[in-house]
Amino acid sequence: MENQIILFPALAELTLAGVNPVVGLKERPTEFLKRLPIFSSGEVFNYDMPIEFIMEGHNQIVFGNIPPINDMAEESIIGVVEVGCKADEKENKLWRSMLQGDLYHVIDCFIFEIPIKNEPLNLIRLNADELLKVFPFHRLTLKNGLKDLGSSLKIEMGKQHFWYVSIFHELTLDLTLQVREVVLDEDGNLKNFNYLWLTCDNKEKHFEFKAEIKMEHNGKDEPMLFNSVFEPCGKNTRAQIVFDCSSQLFW
Repeated sequence: MENQIILFPALAELTLAGVNPVVGLKERPTEFLKRLPIFSSGEVFNYDMPIEFIMEGHNQIVFGNIPPINDMAEESIIGVVEVGCKADEKENKLWRSMLQGDLYHVIDCFIFEIPIKNEPLNLIRLNADELLKVFPFHRLTLKNGLKDLGSSLKIEMGKQHFWYVSIFHELTLDLTLQVREVVLDEDGNLKNFNYLWLTCDNKEKHFEFKAEIKMEHNGKDEPMLFNSVFEPCGKNTRAQIVFDCSSQLFW
């Protein structure tokens, strides 16, 4: 299909979830061509991309905002984005390493209920607006994921990781800006929560709050600070909070 945006699956999913704020276009969008199909192709997750992007992707999978890696559609049109004005190169320098062409802001996203794959040629040739008329779609509202309830930390999760907790008795989140603002105090220490409350749909689990922060820089433990979710102080540095989910409470 002409006039489509081809991204590897994890980046495609994050774009349609509204996490990736820009897309790269080789041609400037016209007044009549501001909606473009997103084609999911290539490696599911590109581990050569910036570490802060991997961190954000991992958290969004845990929260259930994007599918687990094994469930991401490949070689399919999974949605449509509507683009707006050209992005500021300086503002979006992170994305330059992953996106080709000029960068444009994403102003709206449409996710197909079922990815379009191996469809008849006449459907594949439809433009974005025509695809939206033929195939059911929805808009995604990102779940906040984390809430500070005073004595408890509440985490709304996707089904896969909710099930993982039952098997491995552990939950890991990357310390992106969103997570740090909820779980850390002004001095960068863990807040004094008493309980961890995990929810998924209508199910919930309660635990004593036990957690530790792990930080690595090039595979070695090393302290670090973050300026923002996408601009860490220190290249190839990853910080995570690991929750011990072995002490379940039954209320």
